[in-house]
Amino acid sequence: MRKRACAILLIFAAQLANGAPQTQSTSPELAEVAVHSYATAAQLQFGAQLRMSQFSPCARLPAVLDRLPFFRLPQSHGTLEFTVRKAGKVYVVPLDILSAEGKASLDASGFRAEEGLYVEVKLGRPKNRLTLATEQLPVFSRKFDSGGHVMLKGLYALVAKGDPDLPLDRTAEQLKSIGAGEDLRRFAASRDQRRQLPNIPTYHFYQPEGLMNDPNGLIYWNGLYHYFYQFRPVDLPIGWWKGHAVSRDLVHWTDLPVFLYQNSFTGGVLVEENSVTYMWGGGSGQTATSRDPLLMDWEFNPDNPVIPSNIFGRDPAMGFLQDPCPFKVGDHYYALFSTGPNGDKNAFSFDSFSFWHLFDSDKIDAGWKYTGDFIDRSTTALYSRPGEDGAVCSFNPIGHDRHLLVWASHRLGPQYFVGRFDEPSKQFKPESHARMGSPQGILSWTVSGEDKQQGVVNVISKIEQTLMTPACAGGEVHTQVRQFSLDGDGRVLMRPVPGMESLRGDHQQVQPRPLRANEEVVLSELSGDTKELLIEIEPRTAKALRVSVRRSPAREEATDITFYPSIWRMGDAPAFNKSGRPWDRWNDFVEPQGGLLVDTTHSSLAPGKILAPDMVELEPWVFTSENKAMKPLQFHIYLDKAVVEVFLNDRNYTATCVFPSREDSVGVSVTALGGDAFLKTAEGWDMHPAPVRGAE
Repeated sequence: MRKRACAILLIFAAQLANGAPQTQSTSPELAEVAVHSYATAAQLQFGAQLRMSQFSPCARLPAVLDRLPFFRLPQSHGTLEFTVRKAGKVYVVPLDILSAEGKASLDASGFRAEEGLYVEVKLGRPKNRLTLATEQLPVFSRKFDSGGHVMLKGLYALVAKGDPDLPLDRTAEQLKSIGAGEDLRRFAASRDQRRQLPNIPTYHFYQPEGLMNDPNGLIYWNGLYHYFYQFRPVDLPIGWWKGHAVSRDLVHWTDLPVFLYQNSFTGGVLVEENSVTYMWGGGSGQTATSRDPLLMDWEFNPDNPVIPSNIFGRDPAMGFLQDPCPFKVGDHYYALFSTGPNGDKNAFSFDSFSFWHLFDSDKIDAGWKYTGDFIDRSTTALYSRPGEDGAVCSFNPIGHDRHLLVWASHRLGPQYFVGRFDEPSKQFKPESHARMGSPQGILSWTVSGEDKQQGVVNVISKIEQTLMTPACAGGEVHTQVRQFSLDGDGRVLMRPVPGMESLRGDHQQVQPRPLRANEEVVLSELSGDTKELLIEIEPRTAKALRVSVRRSPAREEATDITFYPSIWRMGDAPAFNKSGRPWDRWNDFVEPQGGLLVDTTHSSLAPGKILAPDMVELEPWVFTSENKAMKPLQFHIYLDKAVVEVFLNDRNYTATCVFPSREDSVGVSVTALGGDAFLKTAEGWDMHPAPVRGAE
């Protein structure tokens, strides 16, 4: 592993004994060490992790230790082990009250307490991790000659130069070594229990416990895909932790320990050749950087926030900065923030249009300045409706010379732009736009990241529940990862990742056949609740085409997926009249759009609130040929217990969660509405489970 000179330090909070004022002092000559142990977040006290957050209320370190860079302490199994490479002084700070064994190991290793120097930390208690008790912990030190070897019992912060002595090719060994972590044991037990629920998916990702919130990052690093997301554990009354999982194929996922214990805001992830930086913020921008193979050791920037909320030159109408997205073009860094209006205006008011603000810097960790609007607001207004806020955005290269901007409006769900980033003007020029959900919120927060294959972007979303009832226990789930790319005309393709084919089991095939107008045809061979379906229909004279899934024999329950070649969408008239825009989009006014309707109003007989049908608009070229004849429609559908996902002609996608109450709601049917059609292809596969696992 490439070595770099840095100091390893876990905590911010420290004071001199008896409240004595801090004095300026020259930093000591630190020893250079190689650390041979490796920590998991589960093995560190919650309070120590909290000291790394932006909410730390405690004083700075004593002058003797102040301003030294740090990252999370690499330890494992309650032991700190290191070898001294270059002579100098080493400081260690116990992260909890010293046990007799820990005190004995310190004495045996020649460490002595620094007189009048202690570290004040707030340590969380197991039953309520937000209840913190203040403890004053001593600082121990020793001068070492080169070649010394030390093994200390307990958990410590270490101040010394050096890096963890872990080569990059030991990923498998690291995964195995963290399998016994407290959090991972807890996650595994929770997942085992949740897998017994009747509606829990078998091959889709969901949080290990508690509530799911925003996805925050989907990246490729050092041979693994990493997924970062917000969730709230069952014993946390408020706030969000940062969950972390890894995969080699974007299908089979492995839990890693939580990498940030705090009430953390949404953020984004930037991947560089030798490091990964996470930027988050609620009104500001803060950064943490990791360089280790599993991205579990994070160095929090001591100068946070690097983009303060009162940054000079900011647009006074900018309002609250939220959901930063860092990206890099050439050697220059950018940070994209979404925001709502300032002052007494509601962030989602009808008299505002979705917009983003851009900051730039020559360095990721300092020197940020406000650049201006990321997209010209008049351009944005052509595509968006008043009150959108561009939340949870991510920005990645796609194709050879385009970028993909993905975001999720609180009012209108996930959407994307494809266009060009113009560096001289530092503005994004959208060329195409589409929605991946609807105001009903069947799809919710979405994040994207570059694939290992150049020009391909991976996208994952949270699926909202459509039926609010106890029957939907475990209903919060994420979509499968979709791969976005561009065809030869620069238009978006959306496809499942290749790894999904590895889940295919028994195969079923239905013979081609005519479909008479308004006659529902049940495809009994394709029945099931954990399936992949590939159904292609030639429309002929049909006015609409419908595929029904999770259907009971007499249609008491059914989820209908209907394609309409012609819809007119004028939007919310009062809202648009107030904003001075009488129509949604210009092309809505001059010609109709196609639409894919997912109707869940009959999905379940269970009582509860049901959301209205979800209409996803389609551009005309998706479903018509050059001579205006309707193209064959390919419905690529995935069923996974509660989850229903639909790819249409590899050009559009939507998903929802449904909770049928009948055990026989497993049927599939097709219907040509208003005219005849022809069923060209109908095949299916039983799908093997791909449960999220703990590190083994």
